[in-house]
Amino acid sequence: MSAEAAPRSRRAELARAFLRNPVSVIALAWTLAIGLAALAAPLLSPHPPLLTNAGPPFLAPAAAHPMGTDDLGRDIFSGVLHGARVSLGVGIAAALGSSVIGLLVGLVAGYRGGLLDNLLMRVTEVFLVIPMVFLAILFVAFLGSSVWNVLLVIVLLSWPATARLVRGQVLSVRERDYVKAARLVGEGDGFIMVHEVLPNVLAPIVVNASIQMAHAIVVEAGLSFLGLGDQTLTSWGVMLYRSQRFLLQDAWWTFVFPGMALFLTVLALNVIADGLNNVINPRTRHR
Repeated sequence: MSAEAAPRSRRAELARAFLRNPVSVIALAWTLAIGLAALAAPLLSPHPPLLTNAGPPFLAPAAAHPMGTDDLGRDIFSGVLHGARVSLGVGIAAALGSSVIGLLVGLVAGYRGGLLDNLLMRVTEVFLVIPMVFLAILFVAFLGSSVWNVLLVIVLLSWPATARLVRGQVLSVRERDYVKAARLVGEGDGFIMVHEVLPNVLAPIVVNASIQMAHAIVVEAGLSFLGLGDQTLTSWGVMLYRSQRFLLQDAWWTFVFPGMALFLTVLALNVIADGLNNVINPRTRHR
């Protein structure tokens, strides 16, 4: 088998193993469906998400408004679709940002070791010991509640977990024979980290990125539910914030539909992460 064919065969084997798990497949299908719905929200939604008087206030789910309307007559179905764009967008961007920062820190710390490793890990531990939600509330309250500030806060507070994960993987990989062989032939540290170490630590990062995405969506929803989200945009958390005043009223649809979208998406992402881990981890792959 050629050098190029071996990785392709390995990826195909892992994909087949993942698809043999029906729960993971359902979770993946939901995630893809909600992602496509978010992309097509302007085409699928019957009304702009912030349009008031799109229907009578507190209209129960009906043909014209499948998920009903809120106190200002805004269409809940349109809000859920457009809310997916913001919530998923924050989740994807936060997962990418925190993964890149954590990858760089963990890769350098684990490979170089010594004083640099100690310094980077002490900084990482400082971020880890601070309660994330409390610090996020302070940051957003100080910086302002725009979606970019919320995203920035989530990225700054999420990268340490990835950094520690990557460092642990690199500490194992850097002592393997192919890394030692690269050093013996005179390859530089940068080349070795990028071409020899990085490809062999990516698998757990992919699993962690799915968890980070779910976590970012929950944090954004939590901040929005506390009134610290961007009220000029519609996200699932903002919709829950608007509907909390009606929890004791007979308007269950105002919080059930965005709450279910949030719950199912976060659950699906965690199930996908668990399925990927079972496939990638050799100790659980054949269970």
